Amino acid sequence: MPSYYIQTLGCPKNEVDSQKIKAYLAQNSYSETKLADADLVIVNTCGFIEPAKAESIETIFLVNKKRKKNSKLIVTGCLAQRYQRELEKEMPEVDLVAPLEADFLKVVHETKVSIKKSKIPKLDLLNYKRLPTFESFSYLKVAEGCDRSCAFCAIPSFRGRQRSRDINSILDEVKNIDSNEIILTAQDILRYGLDKRDFTLKDLLIRLSYLDKWVRLLYLYPASLSDELLDVILKTCVPYFDLSLQHVSSSVLKLMNRAGSKKGFEILIDKIKQASPDAAIRASFIVGFPGETEEDHDELMDFINNAPLDWIGLFLYSDEESTKAYNYQNKVDPEVAKLRYQEAFDLASEKMAKARESLIGKKLLVLCDKVGQGRSFKEAPDIDGAIISKKLKKSNEFYELIIKESLGVDLLA
Repeated sequence: MPSYYIQTLGCPKNEVDSQKIKAYLAQNSYSETKLADADLVIVNTCGFIEPAKAESIETIFLVNKKRKKNSKLIVTGCLAQRYQRELEKEMPEVDLVAPLEADFLKVVHETKVSIKKSKIPKLDLLNYKRLPTFESFSYLKVAEGCDRSCAFCAIPSFRGRQRSRDINSILDEVKNIDSNEIILTAQDILRYGLDKRDFTLKDLLIRLSYLDKWVRLLYLYPASLSDELLDVILKTCVPYFDLSLQHVSSSVLKLMNRAGSKKGFEILIDKIKQASPDAAIRASFIVGFPGETEEDHDELMDFINNAPLDWIGLFLYSDEESTKAYNYQNKVDPEVAKLRYQEAFDLASEKMAKARESLIGKKLLVLCDKVGQGRSFKEAPDIDGAIISKKLKKSNEFYELIIKESLGVDLLA
């Protein structure tokens, strides 16, 4: 039986793709093994920003060095989609650079023709089945691509326009998920179904609400969070709002080709808190975007300091090809941008620590991820802090715990 090893980089959406690749390989009689023993080695890359691209390239070189002789090395994912020709030219050690949703298994074992010269048929990975999962949480991708044109983002150029999965295919996939938490992901999840016009995110959440599971949403575009959707999200038992704000200065948001304003975001967050005082709010921001002035940065700092945020994600602007901002002339000096980022990071760390301290003495329902560690609805996996307790003894089980102490972003219960 042939074997495989897969290395996944990047966001939860890539993790979903890898899970489906695993299911496809299993259907084709492949067994999973460690890198040194694998016949087929796959690196599912990220290519969103420069640091992610550098990590992907470094990982490819490392994996190539450690794989066994005569194994096949396949590079797929965002980096492969975005820079296929460059990778083929610059990385001869790679046997195949396979764009997203390419059925590389159809050609990987060819002997008469070089894999590099083979035409690879398409595979609809988005709607492909996955292996049953038994972990405490499972990511579920509900759509691919994006119809927006944010000036800093290259995703539409290589992921394409949004295409939502049929609601029934999602519900069928859920049947193979034993996890007590399902995390819905997409590039623009609040617009799920709008390209199909016969179902919406509201319809999906209502259907999922009968599963007696936590349902968490990631990557919420603030302008699309209507009162109707807010109400439905609050009924999922996970009042967690991952708001992709990116900035609060109206002039910077305009340059970003984003809707919103500081005042508008304050009203939105106040609306969420009025509807659910205990709701957890995560907000993400880009620091050092072209055209950002000291006044713009001060406005952002003021917002971070005063808004009731539980989690704050900060990103230093990365100049990316195939984006509108790449051609902007008013770039912020890199050293100035780094100083602004550090200032924002220090404030954000202080704010998040205080938000965690405010939970001391409270009783929370905690989902165990592994022995000794779990999360409440206030923490998303992989990006937020955790709850540590000796009481957490069985993965994928719920426990009622009282928070005793905070350790930075983590809590002891």
